[in-house]
Amino acid sequence: MSSNIDHYISELLFRHDCVVVPGLGGFVGNYAPARVHPTQHTFLPPSKQLAFNRNLQHNDGLLAQEIATSQLCSFDEAMQHISRFAAECLQRLRDGKKAELKNIGVLYYDIENNLQFEPDTTVNYLVDSFGLSAFQSMPVKRDHITERREPKMEEVKRQEQKDLRRRRTRRLVAATLAVPFLLLAVWVPIRTDGFKNVSMATLNPFATPEKALYTSAPTSVPKTDRSTLAVAPDTFVADSNGLAQITLGENSVPVVVRVMQPESTNVARKNKHVATRPQAGIYYVIGGCFSVPSNADNFLRKLEEKGYNAELLVNPKKSNLLHVSYGSSADQAEAEALLSRVKAQDPAAWMLIK
Repeated sequence: MSSNIDHYISELLFRHDCVVVPGLGGFVGNYAPARVHPTQHTFLPPSKQLAFNRNLQHNDGLLAQEIATSQLCSFDEAMQHISRFAAECLQRLRDGKKAELKNIGVLYYDIENNLQFEPDTTVNYLVDSFGLSAFQSMPVKRDHITERREPKMEEVKRQEQKDLRRRRTRRLVAATLAVPFLLLAVWVPIRTDGFKNVSMATLNPFATPEKALYTSAPTSVPKTDRSTLAVAPDTFVADSNGLAQITLGENSVPVVVRVMQPESTNVARKNKHVATRPQAGIYYVIGGCFSVPSNADNFLRKLEEKGYNAELLVNPKKSNLLHVSYGSSADQAEAEALLSRVKAQDPAAWMLIK
């Protein structure tokens, strides 16, 4: 039983800062912060550093109560076990041996016969450091360590002057290189007539002026009758503008004339058609509905050109809409026959019945 006393001391050190062993001394735990070992380069977490004080002999009953509770024995029996444990430790010390306490440390006498205690560093009794372990970090080797020298005020001013001269030189070089490019950018458009297409009225340099029709004036114009100019337009070829070049006489110069085409026979069709209202009892085959009158009129002309008896009708429900009819008939069968023919080319056609 006495050999297990160190186990109970170790358990109590986790919960208490001081454990007294009557007849031997007291073990005291002091807080030690995290530290770095200077030679081993080991980082140690916060811990409870143990020390031994042989003058602590007062029995506070803490160790005896722990033993009695754990072993289910009386307080007196626990004190007897503690006394035997203390006597065994002192006997080993008197014999010049070391008294080893498991997970606590070692007690021994030094050369000068002083009692010394070497704590066990493998166990950390600080509960707040639970889970933290020591680790080692290799030192960083630096080949050359140079001393940082602060520049003097004179050196700083000298460096600022050098930087200022360098910036001025760069600006001068940039300006020198830019001048030829600017002169070239102005000179090239002038020499290549780059400004001739500039419209001064609109200030738009990209405006394209209208090309004027220019013909050289004849050196001599022969006297001719008006009947000479009445040339049939199909005897020569006119360009897209209706202009043609003819020669009046054998020795005369060519003259440019405008060929007047005869009026078209469909001039009357250019006039707008008059819209009428649908009549009752008449069947109308409608090809389109328009809100713009010009569109309705254009569609009507297309139908007339195709040979349909087209009509322009006012929408009976909406007066602002115009219907264009392919044709109409009072006979329903005849109107349906017309609708079937129209649907072959215009599937959207439909029939209007007033």
